[in-house]
Amino acid sequence: MWLVCFDVRNDRRRSKLAKLLEQRCQRVQYLVFECPIDEKMLDRLLKLTF
Repeated sequence: MWLVCFDVRNDRRRSKLAKLLEQRCQRVQYLVFECPIDEKMLDRLLKLTF
């Protein structure tokens, strides 16, 4: 289980990351997600946005 929280200034990038995380993770707060995924999958999701 991963706890992912972030602060991205760019609105487009922040929205894209949130939408990707919402597909596989549970949103806890506005920019905080609980992700029951393995490390490789988390890396893939994050690399898609940056």
